[in-house]
Amino acid sequence: MESMNKIEAVLFDLDGTLLDSFPDFLASLHNMPFKNQSREINENIVRANVSDGSSKLLKLVFDINEDDKDFDEHKRNFLNEYEKNIFMHGNLFPGISDLLNFLLEKKIPYGIVTNKPRKYTEIILKKSSLLRQSKVVICCDDGFKSKPYPEGINHACNILGVPNSKCIYIGDHANDLNASLSAGTISGVCTFGYGFEKGLTVDGAESFQSPEQILDFIKRNV
Repeated sequence: MESMNKIEAVLFDLDGTLLDSFPDFLASLHNMPFKNQSREINENIVRANVSDGSSKLLKLVFDINEDDKDFDEHKRNFLNEYEKNIFMHGNLFPGISDLLNFLLEKKIPYGIVTNKPRKYTEIILKKSSLLRQSKVVICCDDGFKSKPYPEGINHACNILGVPNSKCIYIGDHANDLNASLSAGTISGVCTFGYGFEKGLTVDGAESFQSPEQILDFIKRNV
């Protein structure tokens, strides 16, 4: 699906779209002081659920429910470990640097709308000069309804001064797609991330199997 609108700005999800954070999450889970935990951590489960939040990740990996008396402690331990491991093992997906450098060269503003808390997002921004040059960063605790609601994307477009219809929002999760469709932006599905099957196509959205495909699409539509 080729866009009918020229792209004036690009918004991204963070984990699974710009950043391969799976290695950071995996290291954090392995380092958790989880008593009586003998089961081996299933890396496929971790990768598939990186974008779904820490609570779901813990429930799936350790088979523990939120009503367990120790759940809150386990979550605190996990988040403490994750804070230590942010951007220590993971990195930008291959090809993302070229994509962002092109946007900078062409003076096309880009930004981030993520369901990640600002505390952890700011650590990532400090460690990545390219992500730090985002013109807008909207996090889940900034006062807007999180994706799949479109509020964060709408606010980001307002800050950039770009009509929603001339902005593309790219993400790796159904929440990203639904938020983008609701916001009326051009929608991009990246299947190299965590939430979608490889090669998936979605009606009404662009499908990207690599950052290089995102770059090619943007070059054709600016």
